[in-house]
Amino acid sequence: MLRRRQDHAAHRGSGDTYRESDASNSVFRELTPVPNLREEVVARYVSTSAGIHRPCGLVERNEFVSAYQWLLRDWLPTNASLSWLDLGCGQGQLMSLAHAMGFRNVLGIDLSAEMLAACREVGLNVRLGDAIEFVDGLSSEAFDIVSAFDFVEHLARNDAFALLRDARRVLRPGGLMFIKVPNAASPHTGEIFFSDLTHESMWTPASMAQLAALAGFARCEVREVPPVPHGIRSSVRYVLWKCVRYVRRLVNAVETGSLGPDVITRVMLVRLTA
Repeated sequence: MLRRRQDHAAHRGSGDTYRESDASNSVFRELTPVPNLREEVVARYVSTSAGIHRPCGLVERNEFVSAYQWLLRDWLPTNASLSWLDLGCGQGQLMSLAHAMGFRNVLGIDLSAEMLAACREVGLNVRLGDAIEFVDGLSSEAFDIVSAFDFVEHLARNDAFALLRDARRVLRPGGLMFIKVPNAASPHTGEIFFSDLTHESMWTPASMAQLAALAGFARCEVREVPPVPHGIRSSVRYVLWKCVRYVRRLVNAVETGSLGPDVITRVMLVRLTA
């Protein structure tokens, strides 16, 4: 795709290509194709980003599985024969969690070939493609579980609505959708949103619940992602976080008369029931 910029004739330079506008005397110069930032980032997402999207080795994968077994401890179904679709699967950490819990019918979709290479290295079943287009092409009631971790924030609001509506359609009755998304109710909203060049939207527990209801889900549950206690140091962090959390909510009460949102961690987990 070419961008066109309006210039005056006096600014012409040798070698420039022009065309006269039919509507006025304005002159437009044809520019070289403009790089698409999103496509550039997706192509090299792992190698150019920080944090969770850095290359995921065996240690990091096992740490994720251990942490999210605790964070999702009473949310996941016990029937491991259920089918699971992971949208924007990234390097497959959540898929590895599903396998660790006995699920075998698990499929991941992602646009980043770089990320999917990490999935294939550990034997995960993944496909390269656009998650929204993939879900749109599925038949109704095709899966029991749909997940979208670190994905919805990369969509504009209308696209997020379309995704959840289609996810609701492809879920069987009583099916579940799991979402992990930055929490706009956190004091660190700006830091999170601007940490990734492809972030398009932010969600609070309230706006996520509203979106889920509009998409046709029967129930929306939201919980925090605090430090996970698994040893002395992490247990101390967990206790300190509880104290800091109370202080933050107390400050909100002083300012507004209300303790404010109950979920204030940087990231939140969402479980939607069809």
